[in-house]
Amino acid sequence: MEAAQLFLANPQALLKSLTVTPGSLAFAPETVTYNIYAGSGAPSVDVRAVPASMMVQDLLVNGASVASGSVSIIPLIPGTNEITIEVAAFDGTRKTYLVRVIR
Repeated sequence: MEAAQLFLANPQALLKSLTVTPGSLAFAPETVTYNIYAGSGAPSVDVRAVPASMMVQDLLVNGASVASGSVSIIPLIPGTNEITIEVAAFDGTRKTYLVRVIR
């Protein structure tokens, strides 16, 4: 008889909070995809991500390493803009969040 294996998400590879302004999203750490409307006149959005743990190896917004809680200004083009936020734990666990911003 084989032992059952239990796989749990590493809490260090989760976000505690995610804000995108202008726009509104109801953030939940286990939800990885969001769609928001920024308004037709918005030239950019401000993205702020905070990991659930300070024990993360890296926090990336659109591939650029950022500090926890810092603001990343993301320019928008008309239509749908995709923003990725990736949390990397020291054990190699990664979680990627996707925000689609419609302008």
